[in-house]
Amino acid sequence: MKKRYVIALVILLVLCFTGFSDYKESNGAYMVSALGFSPDGNKVTVFAQTLIVSEASADEKVQVKVFSSSGDNCRQALYNLSAELPKAITFDHLSIILISGNLEQKYTEEILSITENDESVNLSVYYALCENPREILETNSASAVASGFDIVHILEHEKNEKGIDFYNRHYEIEKTKNSKSQSYSLPVFAIKGENISLLGQAAYSYSFAPFLMSEEESVCFAILKDFYKGGKVQIKNESAVIDKCHTSYSFKKNGERVSVKIKTYITAGQMTKGFRKAIKENSTALINRMKQSDIGDILGIKERIKGKNKQLYQSLKNENVFKACDIEYEIRTVLKGEK
Repeated sequence: MKKRYVIALVILLVLCFTGFSDYKESNGAYMVSALGFSPDGNKVTVFAQTLIVSEASADEKVQVKVFSSSGDNCRQALYNLSAELPKAITFDHLSIILISGNLEQKYTEEILSITENDESVNLSVYYALCENPREILETNSASAVASGFDIVHILEHEKNEKGIDFYNRHYEIEKTKNSKSQSYSLPVFAIKGENISLLGQAAYSYSFAPFLMSEEESVCFAILKDFYKGGKVQIKNESAVIDKCHTSYSFKKNGERVSVKIKTYITAGQMTKGFRKAIKENSTALINRMKQSDIGDILGIKERIKGKNKQLYQSLKNENVFKACDIEYEIRTVLKGEK
């Protein structure tokens, strides 16, 4: 808890030293800390969580307000919001953009485009998925100035303490979309009790609906994508403190099909007896669930083949290699210091 209060204090100090007086409610702009987008019939509604101080005093309490407006698309909703508010809005301190899981994929792409082309938005802004952005943005902050900052704190904790990086900053999403996998994933949040909780993640690929994963599946997905950095992990009541993790892919033609072997090598400082089995079972089940869905090749199998075996890649006739291939998953775990 002490760490959370330190983070909250740092945020307040940053706001003070970067010009809190510029955002006075009496004559300043509305400083947006988080945005949320939800479908509203045939329209899109945007919610803006704003930070306001009535005086330019460092010890003045920050007031959090959520404003909203609708439009035929995301850009028009933002324009209407700006036009309806009595003061200008600024995105200089925008930390996160929340997207409703019910929002059509085309609007998600539009939001990414707006962020890319608006010079006032930092390309390090986080993206996340939730069922009800308004509910989260109107929730009282548990540890910081506003609930948007709470989510950022959770994401940084997942990365630093558990080794799970969702690569969900804007520039990371664009980079991932243009990589071998041609897909990206977003963490999923919801209100549990009175607090904001991380439920898992959702993978996006091409024009398919998001593929939802639990928190345990999110760990397996990060391992399969070779994104996992190491940290404390718990799967099916089995746990480990992972020091190193690497996943490799190999391919060969087997008649009209492609055989894919995925191997994961884990070095752990601590590990329960059933951890390796739990990771293998969960990862295999996740692979099978992805193959049965319409999400597409979110593991980037086809592009991985192209990078390792051009002759095999050129012989492929089936565009949906992921569904047509036979995947075998192996995992090797060793305790740190063992050979």
